Amino acid sequence: AIAIIKGNIRLIKKSFFTILKFTLAIFLVAFLIALLTPYLGESHEVLLRTKPTLFELFIALAAGFIGAFAVAHPKLSAALAGVVAAVALVPPLAVMGILFAQGSFVLATGAALLYFTNLIAIALTSIILFLMVGIKFPKRETCKDVAVSNISWFIIFLVIIVIPLSLVMKDVLQENKERSIIKEVIESYTINTKVINLTVDDKGEVIVIEATLQSPYELTAWHVNRLSDILIERLGASVNLTMKIVPTYEVGRGL
Repeated sequence: AIAIIKGNIRLIKKSFFTILKFTLAIFLVAFLIALLTPYLGESHEVLLRTKPTLFELFIALAAGFIGAFAVAHPKLSAALAGVVAAVALVPPLAVMGILFAQGSFVLATGAALLYFTNLIAIALTSIILFLMVGIKFPKRETCKDVAVSNISWFIIFLVIIVIPLSLVMKDVLQENKERSIIKEVIESYTINTKVINLTVDDKGEVIVIEATLQSPYELTAWHVNRLSDILIERLGASVNLTMKIVPTYEVGRGL
């Protein structure tokens, strides 16, 4: 960020290659670990980093301010900036490596989007904070032009990234709404039943739902059909509902 403000091309190149070097190193380490360990499936922590939204962008912007403030403030440890960068950048890179090893390339693009979102947001907010604390553009016009041009590109990249983040956020909000409706319908129209796991796959024409329930009662195909009809009405789309029942029993200590 300081190199960009100063228009120092040599330092910009050095910073860029430092980032590139450690990006590749983290990705390869995660890739090799995933290859050498048994397949554990796509965990919640992995999937969490494949659907970045505008919320992740706001978090990255805040992280950039915190990291730059730590660098600019003489009484704070500069190591804090490294921690901020590591927390924001290492997880999506690690997820990319894991997903590439598993062959889940589509999901890996989501992790890549999160990585570039965090990287650009941290750099841009660091530039803004350094300008606020008094770091000035160079007096030489050529260096100043380089600085302004680079900052403009960062802003353009950030605006471009907002588009897919907004689309993902729209899908996530829609999915959360559907999940909430499905859970409410199942638990409201069955007695003493609790949804313990829910998978929703909206394919456009049909919503595929797999629900795992805890229930003291036996649920039949009639219940599935009845719930499907209600969900079709509430969701406004065709529904393919599959339910797995975990039976529960009430026991007590005899006298």
